[in-house]
Amino acid sequence: MLPGLIGGPANLEAGPLLVKCTAPSGPALATVPIDPPASSVPVVSSLSPSSGRAFTAVLIRGTNFRGARSVQFGTHRAMFLPMTSSLIIALAPSAPTARST
Repeated sequence: MLPGLIGGPANLEAGPLLVKCTAPSGPALATVPIDPPASSVPVVSSLSPSSGRAFTAVLIRGTNFRGARSVQFGTHRAMFLPMTSSLIIALAPSAPTARST
């Protein structure tokens, strides 16, 4: 980091970031809120199968799944395993709604 410049990791997640800036007058600290760029919003492109019974394994394909913390079918949380930033395997919950999201 060069004096007077702000540095940080290349891949930031949403949330507070503590920034230390070293200037000729001395170090300064600031907390900066970070909003994820629009390109990091998860997008689902397909579900396979598109219907099934409870506990059916569902392949969810799309983009920007890195750091996924939950998967829901309607309002019901599902157990899931993130495979890559473009693939998640989830188990359909036992009480799915008529419409899956």
